[in-house]
Order: sequence, then C-alpha cells, then structure tokens
Amino acid sequence: MGYDCYIRGAREARPDVNWNDEASIATYREWSARNYFRRNMFGGSRLADALEAMGMGFTAETYVSPPEFPDIKAYGCDWGDDGEPVGERAEEYEAAVNAVLDWHGPEIPGIPVHKIAGTNDGWHVTKEEAKAALVLYEFAIRAGKPHPDAFGEDFIPFLHRAAEADGFETH
Repeated sequence: MGYDCYIRGAREARPDVNWNDEASIATYREWSARNYFRRNMFGGSRLADALEAMGMGFTAETYVSPPEFPDIKAYGCDWGDDGEPVGERAEEYEAAVNAVLDWHGPEIPGIPVHKIAGTNDGWHVTKEEAKAALVLYEFAIRAGKPHPDAFGEDFIPFLHRAAEADGFETH
C-alpha cells in the first residue's frame, strides 16, 4: 500500500527497466521524475508533514469541512463490469466526483495535505496547487529551511513537471 502519483493529462509511456543495467535504471529514473512519484503509507504521512513544515501544504479540514463524495445511486447510476459508472447521468456523477477530488479548501496557497496522505482515492493536486507549492518551497529554502528528507531527490522535480502539466493524481 502506498501513494502512487501520476502526472495528469498525456504522459509518456513507462519505459521497460532492466534493474541490472545502470543506463536503463537512469532512463527509468528520468521518466519517473517527469511522470511518476511514489511513497509508501508511512512516506506519504512524512511527505504531508514536510509540506506543512515548509509552508507548502496545509490541513484544509482545520478550516472548513470537506465535501462528501456523491452517492452513485442518487444519480440513478450503478457500477458497470469495468468498474466505471453506468447510467443516463454517469457523466454528471463523474463530474461531481471530480469536483470533490479537485476540492482545495480555504484560500490558502499550496497543497491540501489530504491529497497526499490519508486516502488514495485519486485526489487531484491541481496545476495551481503545484505552482504555489514550488513558490513556497523557494521561499522556505531562501529563509534557511533545509530540503526535507521526506522530499528525497524526486519530489521537487516531479512537482515542477506537475506544475507544467495539469497537476497530478494520487492513487
């Protein structure tokens, strides 16, 4: 279990990796920095804590109540064999789900940390949230805060790519 994060929108196909070949591993790591980011369950919590410590993230629920996921039955839909909603109002239901997954919370710049840790329901870290987090990262570094261990070497490059694309999703 963990948090698998993918750039939203069109993304490059994952390269095949030969874990015994340094060049192949380097190619995968370059792809990963642009398209994929992962933390295990504990790493997701540490990442959320580091985002807050750097001023790049916040706990939205401290300020407002998050919206609840819509009830598929209220839209007259059900789950199809492929796990997708089916019914006359399926698109409307999916739009309501996406509104919850996009939900930012209060007007605070950065990333609401419930999108990084807690559940992996497919939260959308928007392009705007990623951009704001990067600006806040630069402010924190200039103010003398060290780069958090929880960020590793992969999170900030991934966040740059997300800010250039359409954000990222956490699954």
